[in-house]
Amino acid sequence: MFEPSEDSDYYYEAVRADVEEWLDNNEEKCLHMTKEQIEEEVMNSDEITGNMTGSYFCNSGEARDCVLSDLPTVAFAYGEFCDAERFLQDVRDGAWETLDVIARCCMAPYAFYEVFSEREEANEEYSDEYEANENDEEDEDNE
Repeated sequence: MFEPSEDSDYYYEAVRADVEEWLDNNEEKCLHMTKEQIEEEVMNSDEITGNMTGSYFCNSGEARDCVLSDLPTVAFAYGEFCDAERFLQDVRDGAWETLDVIARCCMAPYAFYEVFSEREEANEEYSDEYEANENDEEDEDNE
């Protein structure tokens, strides 16, 4: 399991922010979807991973800067999805956008589950608080 560290958290934090933004922007759509359907949308969203087009930035220089700023996470992602040989070949070839997308795709499920769980917990707390307030109001009305 991936644990972001102070030395290698760019991708996790960037993808997490994109997941939060995507969920905020698609709140109405998500109401009619299962958790698994939402996760699939997140994984295939160019706004989060770049997975559909093969590029998040559509700019090799920006992708290179991100990859070089968080090589531990990129290496971890290749270990999850590919292998060391492919990682080294993509680095040699300067396939920065591919390296970037693979890292984003690897971080997306971790970020999604954390954000989704936090929102579920917040909704449960809100529901519990709302019910308690409703019960208090009913008690006051009955007095």
